[in-house]
Amino acid sequence: GRPSPDATEAATAPEPATEAPTPPAPPVVGFKKGFFIASPDDAFRLTLGLRAQVRFELETADGAPRTNSAAFLLPRVRIKFNGHAFDERIAFSLQMDFAKGGVSLKDAWVDLKGNDWLILRMGQFKTPHARHFLTSSTKLQLVDRAITSKAFDLDRDIGVMLLNDWKSSPLEYAIGVFNGTGDKGSWSGDVLVDPATGEGDLLGAKASNVPELPNPLVVLRVGGHTPDFDGYSETDPGHSDFGVGVGGGVYFDFDADNDDDAGVGGNIDFALKVKGLSTSGAFYLKAEQDGAGIGDQALHSFGGHVSVGYAIKGRVEPVVRYARVTVVDGSAHSEEILGGVNVYLFHHNVKWVTDAGALIAIASGESSTDFRIRTQLQLDF
Repeated sequence: GRPSPDATEAATAPEPATEAPTPPAPPVVGFKKGFFIASPDDAFRLTLGLRAQVRFELETADGAPRTNSAAFLLPRVRIKFNGHAFDERIAFSLQMDFAKGGVSLKDAWVDLKGNDWLILRMGQFKTPHARHFLTSSTKLQLVDRAITSKAFDLDRDIGVMLLNDWKSSPLEYAIGVFNGTGDKGSWSGDVLVDPATGEGDLLGAKASNVPELPNPLVVLRVGGHTPDFDGYSETDPGHSDFGVGVGGGVYFDFDADNDDDAGVGGNIDFALKVKGLSTSGAFYLKAEQDGAGIGDQALHSFGGHVSVGYAIKGRVEPVVRYARVTVVDGSAHSEEILGGVNVYLFHHNVKWVTDAGALIAIASGESSTDFRIRTQLQLDF
């Protein structure tokens, strides 16, 4: 017999259409303090930045006769990678410098963030000693740091540190333990050369900034500031409201490899800004071991610096700075007297800085005065 109408309709009914799979969301790209790429859920983010400083320096040095020198320099050419992985609480930073004819590692660290008050940082980074050193070279009031930085500041080092997010709180702290050898390591070891290729490998290679014996450097910094105050930028082109920050740091260098270098040091520092006027400074003390025991310390040197500037309409900023370093036994002291002008083309991102002044040194009763002019164009993003 004939099939029923219902059976015929069921046999000829089209299959229901299947939905096409949803394509994965594309990554997010853009620019925010550098070019970034991020996963759609922002679980992963990588930001790329660049810092380049091009400088011309003219110097006349004391002597009989005086000697003159002039040169173009590349003090800093750096690539920066920052971001987080898997979670915003797992952050990282990698910074390399290509200036001075080679490649050097500046920063390489990972942060594990419990909350704003408890962050664990491990890797290579700046030791948290003094404000002037912790301030980025892009945010200084003059071309470079004061002479006190070379005399008293520590260096980047490899270690571990506990700190808080000072931007979220008026109080700040950091305490770290480091190798105590600085970040400028070199390699040593026997060289084995493959006769077929002429290529060599280091045998038993050892980095000079990784000590054989525990060689700890312990650094502690505490401070405070008014709300929403950036105390780690020495200038105020944005004409911010009144803000002030104070802080201090101490270090204990146990240096088991070389007892003569063991010592302690400390500083107190400040920064103040109000409506384009900015001033900052610090006072330092340094002691060195002069006996058999780590407790045999004697005051070695002291010094300080202060700078003042005013940003006119956020574009042009005249600045003056004075710095002094004194060795307590009277054998030597040095002074720096500088004046300069910052021109902000795009805030700190594109800035032209020029300074000039005198460097006065007295050693073993002999005095010398050098004069220097520097001008520098900066690009940073």
